[in-house]
Amino acid sequence: MRLVLFCIFFIHNSLFAQPKNILIIGGWKFEKLISADSTEISKELIESNKGIILTFKKNGTFSTIKKTKNKIVNLGIGKYKISKDEKYLIQEDNELLILTLNKDNLIFKSFENVIIKFQRL
Repeated sequence: MRLVLFCIFFIHNSLFAQPKNILIIGGWKFEKLISADSTEISKELIESNKGIILTFKKNGTFSTIKKTKNKIVNLGIGKYKISKDEKYLIQEDNELLILTLNKDNLIFKSFENVIIKFQRL
């Protein structure tokens, strides 16, 4: 019986799992920075990322804005892609290791060993 339930669960997840290039589409707000190697992250860096919103579009472009109390600042646009093995988010000259990408969370690690967490809007 357990084997049957496991098989049903496995088949269901395999059939309905969305590829990461679909899951990433939409808006993501900055949540927090975490050091991957116990190096302290400066308060300035944390503060400078507060209010950041990333928006990924189906056409392979993304935009970055920063929301503050008084205004919205457009920080830029660019192109992105998910690597074929779905392990990396590639943004022009930047490669980020995807640690988690699901319907609620986008967590990746930068080459500076910083883990960056975003939450879906």
